[in-house]
Amino acid sequence: MLSVILNHSTQLTTCRVMVTEPRSIRDNRDYPIILEHLQTLDVMQEQCSGVDGFLARLVVPKLKDFRTGCLQDWPQSGIMKMLEQSNCPLKTFETTYHVPPTVLPVLMCAMPEVTTLKIYPIHPISRSILNEIRERNLCPKLRRLRGWEILSLRPFVDLLQSRWESPEEGICDAIVRIRYKNFAPDEEYFRGFLPELTKNNRLILLNAY
Repeated sequence: MLSVILNHSTQLTTCRVMVTEPRSIRDNRDYPIILEHLQTLDVMQEQCSGVDGFLARLVVPKLKDFRTGCLQDWPQSGIMKMLEQSNCPLKTFETTYHVPPTVLPVLMCAMPEVTTLKIYPIHPISRSILNEIRERNLCPKLRRLRGWEILSLRPFVDLLQSRWESPEEGICDAIVRIRYKNFAPDEEYFRGFLPELTKNNRLILLNAY
């Protein structure tokens, strides 16, 4: 049903989808869903089944803001396929998925224009996305970074340091929510960087635990 609605809504600029049951989005058809004017897409779901295949059919050449969230891990690569076939000028990417490491390089290369990145990197695999960005110099236009529920500040500090020499072009705004009981092991590592990183609101720490 959702596929039918979208195919008759080609002028959409914003779409928000909340999936509570897998069968509500399951569709055996494989034709592409082309939304030429869509600029914002939010997909929130309680279960993963069916959504990955649906996203893989989307062609959204003007998509700028993409947000997706789920209570489970992301099992496949529908998001990656959507970005690859759309070749869209994505500016904002937010996800609470634990993204598989095999998907990260292609996913990040598909987002050269991203300025805002929000991830849920409590899982070690998901945290590696920060190392990918730093080591391969991906997302060169990244300006705002968000990370919730992280176990270690090290990946964030490494990335911020690597983009610190040019404040006009580097990351200017980072908000990180950490688990306080796991904060101490990293203190010695970044103690010398913390004053510089925080003095211009470049890094804000939220100790919620």
